[in-house]
Amino acid sequence: EEAQRGLGPRVAALGHIGEAVWETVRTRQSIGNTIAQTLLMGALFAFINSIQQIVFDVFGRPALIGLVFGLIAAPMAASSWLNSRLVMRIGSRRMLLAALAAFTTVSLLHLAVALVVGETLWSFVVLQAATMACFGLIGANAGALAMAPLGHIAGTASALQGVITTIGGALIGFVIGQLFDGTTVPMVAGFAACGALALALASWANRETKPARPA
Repeated sequence: EEAQRGLGPRVAALGHIGEAVWETVRTRQSIGNTIAQTLLMGALFAFINSIQQIVFDVFGRPALIGLVFGLIAAPMAASSWLNSRLVMRIGSRRMLLAALAAFTTVSLLHLAVALVVGETLWSFVVLQAATMACFGLIGANAGALAMAPLGHIAGTASALQGVITTIGGALIGFVIGQLFDGTTVPMVAGFAACGALALALASWANRETKPARPA
């Protein structure tokens, strides 16, 4: 009887967790922003997986790996600081959608340069740094919007979203990294695809509903 009494609360707790998980994945704002953030995490992992090969094998400048990485990563830190100053005035939704649109646009421009013109190490640094600058305006806002409707189950929702973005992002980054063909094209194309899909998802997830007309 004591074992059964102990089992009851555990089953109830598991039931509550299951309900919270189900609510998280079926809430449009939550799952849409979570998957959008996962796609961007995938692009970030792809960059981390590919940058050494690009600097070493594509441009043949292994001595510059530290400088290149720093020049590309610094704008991301700067934009994170900027986001903290602007989000209260502009709002998370507008910041996220504008940043995703900029991310996708710059990625497509970078892809066009890589395919049509051919890029140097320094054109790669400039365009990739501009793309990475958008990250600081995306991650925090996507996470905040994903959590906004789930305050009553914040612990479970946050844990589930963390698992999805980390594991999903790592898998996407791995796939993009494995496509390396001796050029920057696979990584840049991966960025553009992730950005476009994330923008579509975030637009759907954060769609403003019109108030019902009075009868």
